[in-house]
Amino acid sequence: MIKPAFYRGMGAYLVGRLFSGSHSIPLALALIHTPEGVVIDSALLDEDSVSILFSFAHSYFHVEVERPYDLVHFLKTMMPRKRTGELYISLGYHKHGKTELYRDLLDHLAYTQERFEIARGQRGMVMLVFTMPSYDIVLKLIKDHFNYPKDSTRKEVMAKYDLVYRQDRAGRLVDAQSFEYLEFSRDLFSEELLEALQRDCSQSVCIGEDTVVLAHAYFQRRVIPLDIFVREAREAAACAARSTRASRCSATQAMTASRIASLVGKWRNSAPCVRFMRFAIAAVVMSPGFCSAVSSTTASMVTARRCSAGKFLGFDSTCIANIPKDSN
Repeated sequence: MIKPAFYRGMGAYLVGRLFSGSHSIPLALALIHTPEGVVIDSALLDEDSVSILFSFAHSYFHVEVERPYDLVHFLKTMMPRKRTGELYISLGYHKHGKTELYRDLLDHLAYTQERFEIARGQRGMVMLVFTMPSYDIVLKLIKDHFNYPKDSTRKEVMAKYDLVYRQDRAGRLVDAQSFEYLEFSRDLFSEELLEALQRDCSQSVCIGEDTVVLAHAYFQRRVIPLDIFVREAREAAACAARSTRASRCSATQAMTASRIASLVGKWRNSAPCVRFMRFAIAAVVMSPGFCSAVSSTTASMVTARRCSAGKFLGFDSTCIANIPKDSN
């Protein structure tokens, strides 16, 4: 076991390995602090689960070690498919991680015959994204001008990326590392990409006769856009992706309804003006736009959601259940 604990948010983890003969098994114990004391909430015993724990979609761990290299080397034996740079970054050693990411890119460029090209999927309104077909990292540049209806500024976009960098991403946002003044051979870029860079990102790139200099770019792991995945994946996998997205939307809205209800629940016997506020909030909660997470939401799901919110707000559940699904 690694002696120092890995801290993230309000949780702590103990990480190590189990041996069965010559076979090693990854081990991660999730600890929580209850009124009765510290208990083991769960145990992870496979590479995929431990790899998700150190995912680029989660915030960084806080762990105190004298030699980060030795720790990363140990973790690499548990997760051999994970990049060394990503392990450094997951532990909060961003400069080490960025160095490893850049080395990894240079190693890829040393043997590949491919060129950078615009990434698949719909073109972004704010960022120009490009990659290589066989490389699972994308480079993102901020556009000079944003497409309608985006009205942010370049400074605001960079501030939002910095917010994601510093805050808990909770498994939903991809980590982005910022690089400045990267120089590449012009031959590594497709003509279509060069035209797009010159047209849309002149403030972030300098294109010369032999080189292309990226004044500011973000490195991110490449993911498959949902629309492309649903269109190209096997039917079972596509249906599972749709179902997962719908359930997450439904859970998020249900949680929002519960939070709103808990705030106004204590106002049931309050002054008329405050009681009016309760009804205004209730109108939002009961509206179809709030209740329908996806177009396939059934009438029973909407009714159940309205009754749950109404119960917290102090309304009669029978009256709420009789509200039509598409009623405002």
